Amino acid sequence: MTALARQTNNQEPDMKSIATLLGLPADATETAICAAITAMQSTHMTALAAARGPVDLAVYAPRAELAVALARAETAEKKIAEGEKAAHEATIVREVDAAVAAGKIPPAVREHYLGFCRAEGGLEKFRALAAVM
Repeated sequence: MTALARQTNNQEPDMKSIATLLGLPADATETAICAAITAMQSTHMTALAAARGPVDLAVYAPRAELAVALARAETAEKKIAEGEKAAHEATIVREVDAAVAAGKIPPAVREHYLGFCRAEGGLEKFRALAAVM
């Protein structure tokens, strides 16, 4: 292909010249010539990809924009977690206070039951206990 590009005359190269440069017989068809060029391109691209190795997408992301996006995601996750924790705490207080108001537990042990409910799985255990009181 380089040899064809170096031709000094303004004429287009004929199919015989292209076929010969591709290592095909001079009477090769246009389809055979196109297939040989496609195969050469495919081989070349495969070799380039293998030489480069895997693509590290972090290299292509603008660092400043990536840092801003990560900070926003972390802030959003923190706010969601805080909201879920606040909602869980409100549920605990509401259910323990309802049990106190219903006379199921004495007010003196309210804080004990609040602590019990804050433990993992504690609210579900408290609900089961309050249901049978």
